[in-house]
Amino acid sequence: MKLWPAFSLLLLAGCAHTPGGTEVKTIEVVKEVMVPCPAQVPARPTPLGALPELTEDALRVVGAKLLEYAGKGGYADKAEDAIKLCASAAAAVPSK
Repeated sequence: MKLWPAFSLLLLAGCAHTPGGTEVKTIEVVKEVMVPCPAQVPARPTPLGALPELTEDALRVVGAKLLEYAGKGGYADKAEDAIKLCASAAAAVPSK
């Protein structure tokens, strides 16, 4: 029983040391990021809207709208050009 105070003092003495120092390291990490695309997004053609009652007139309207999308110089061509420009810009950037 007389050893109890001495033993408790030894246990408390083990907690009296100073903690180890903190080490700060600066590490440079190179990360690849996406390059913004220089192309402008082409404007979509206006929505179709209400169709006329006559079938012939409705087909004319739908055909004209289809040409806005798929015709020469239409939305599809502009979008394809933008995609090609973005793909070529991404390929031109050298990776580290």
